[in-house]
Amino acid sequence: MVGSQVERPVGEIAGTASVVDRQELDRRQAQTLEDLVRYEPSISVVGSAGRFGSNGFRIRGVDGNRVAIEVDGVPVAEGFSVGSFADAGRDLVEPELLRTVEILRGPASAAHGGDALGGVVVLTTRRPTDFLAAEESTGGALRLGYDGRDEGRRGSGTFAAAGERWRFLGLASFRRSHETGNQGAVPPDPADAQRGAAFLRLERAFARGLLEMTLDREERRVETNVRHLVHGPGQFATTERLLGDDRVERTRILATLLWGGLGGVLDETTTQLYWSESATAQETAQWRSLDSRTPYPTRRDRRFEFREELAGAKWIAVSEAAVGGFAHRVVWGGEVEATRWSERRDGRETNLDSGAVTNVLLGEELPVRDLPISKALALGFFAADEIALGEGRWRLQPALRYDRYTMDPRPDRLYREDFPDLPVVGIDVDALTPKLGLIRDLGRDHSVYLQYAEGFRAPPAYEVNIGLRIPIFDYEAVPNPDLEPERSRGVEIGWRLGGPRVAVHVAAFENRYVDLIESRVNLGRDPETGVTRFQSVNRDRARIRGLEGRLRIELGAPGTTARGWSLDAAFAWAEGEDTRRDRPLNSVDPARLQAGLSWTSPDGRWWASAAGTWVASKEGEVDTSVADLFTPAAYSLLDLYCRWQPRGRWSLDLALLNAFDRKYWSWGRARGLVADDPLLDFYTAPGRALLIGVSLEF
Repeated sequence: MVGSQVERPVGEIAGTASVVDRQELDRRQAQTLEDLVRYEPSISVVGSAGRFGSNGFRIRGVDGNRVAIEVDGVPVAEGFSVGSFADAGRDLVEPELLRTVEILRGPASAAHGGDALGGVVVLTTRRPTDFLAAEESTGGALRLGYDGRDEGRRGSGTFAAAGERWRFLGLASFRRSHETGNQGAVPPDPADAQRGAAFLRLERAFARGLLEMTLDREERRVETNVRHLVHGPGQFATTERLLGDDRVERTRILATLLWGGLGGVLDETTTQLYWSESATAQETAQWRSLDSRTPYPTRRDRRFEFREELAGAKWIAVSEAAVGGFAHRVVWGGEVEATRWSERRDGRETNLDSGAVTNVLLGEELPVRDLPISKALALGFFAADEIALGEGRWRLQPALRYDRYTMDPRPDRLYREDFPDLPVVGIDVDALTPKLGLIRDLGRDHSVYLQYAEGFRAPPAYEVNIGLRIPIFDYEAVPNPDLEPERSRGVEIGWRLGGPRVAVHVAAFENRYVDLIESRVNLGRDPETGVTRFQSVNRDRARIRGLEGRLRIELGAPGTTARGWSLDAAFAWAEGEDTRRDRPLNSVDPARLQAGLSWTSPDGRWWASAAGTWVASKEGEVDTSVADLFTPAAYSLLDLYCRWQPRGRWSLDLALLNAFDRKYWSWGRARGLVADDPLLDFYTAPGRALLIGVSLEF
């Protein structure tokens, strides 16, 4: 789906796409965002090592909300953060619900709209047929597991049933865990985490189509004792204790109608209606000793709320016809999406000597909104053709999408109490984003391709209308009515070999980005008020280029001693440059090489794998103009996996991650740390960890 919004083989896409299926997720015991893409080149996970955790994906050096994440075609909520105590991330999907993970690297706005500036991750959820054996009317699974990285315990139950024209799936899962381990002298912050999910899907078959109705809900709560900031730097110097209580809730309703055999210009259609809501609530309690501003001990309580509601409709059609002597396969359609954001911060400070309570923290009277309630409407119309030329030896794949995006801020009384005279800004932008691909079949399973693609991203509401004022520090963040959309252009060339025993894919790419939005840039002091002003501005231009590849070899033919053995390998290298300042781009991941050897027994009951990873250092490739930043050393890891199916319906999975207990830092967690940070060990990755999974299918 990542290539053109309809299912098609990865080898027929003029670009780099990959799919991680459910079997692979089960064998690797995927429990986190990192696990979903652990062995995928040019994609990683960004976030923090502490309280707020994973925050989304990075593809080819582009991360955050510039990478689209979809679940069954429904966008995942955007991330938003402000200050040190508020961070609504994008880790909003329970891996147990997933059927496949599909990744498209590079600009993908021609198919997936404005959020796919750097790429797209499409998550597809489970179906009743995944649990129903042939001619069986009921089925299901029970799973239990343990994760040594965070002492996590998990369980799930699934039930599926089918009638003559209908099918049903119900799934419930839970996970309880503690803090994720690290290595070194600074231990992780103690934490207690709970995560639960419920998923329902009902399918109704018709003579020519299928109706799917889906309801799922997820809840997560993490309570953290943030010890690493006690007597920490800056504002945390007088902190005696810091506790966090973070909750996330997500609800999604989706109806999908698949219809085929229509005749005429329509061969098949897909219609989707969806609604989703994501809500984040984060509470922080901070005990502080006296300082120059508060000559008495205090307790500060803060609460941050962020909510995104999304409703949309999508219609996709597939038409096949011969025109002008050439065979065409056209995917076309449109979508409309309405989004509403609301954000609020509240808090109070208690004098622990007198018991007096105030709602003024750091000179800021709470509650406040840092951005007005905002509503956005996005319209998109797209068409992608595949034209067979030269008796099918050439395939031309042009695509074009038109997007219009409007955002209307709705400042309420709460916002105006803090910013009575601050003008708010609406957005009304549109764009055409083309893509052109060309595939040449060289015969004997070889092919080469060339692709040109553009990306587009409208200025987000939280960049346009951020309003933040901290009087005690004399600084404020103000809206920018002149923000322009971000844009990208990318070229990729690649070669594929897709034989039955050997599969190879090698690609080279170069992507250029213009008008990238830099958040909350220091504009200096206002000469009239003396207040330091911050504002988001368009000013970055970037270029990222690189090489990546994959290899899979089935080592033994049937009847040979190497039967059942396979070799998988992948590599990724990229370099990025801020072309405006002629400096390295720190968002680009270091070079990575991975190789794995797997074995499957002749009867299929045993499977084992050893997977090695080597990651280079970014020494000399980091922009240190602002500060002397920490650059992790190169490292190598070995992960071991085993699956045993003693009987057809039972299975036992074992994994030993980081088998040699290496101490290392991942770039996604360590980026931005200064070289002399006394807490560097806090950001190390987990050491050796055992994972165990038991499942029963019935």
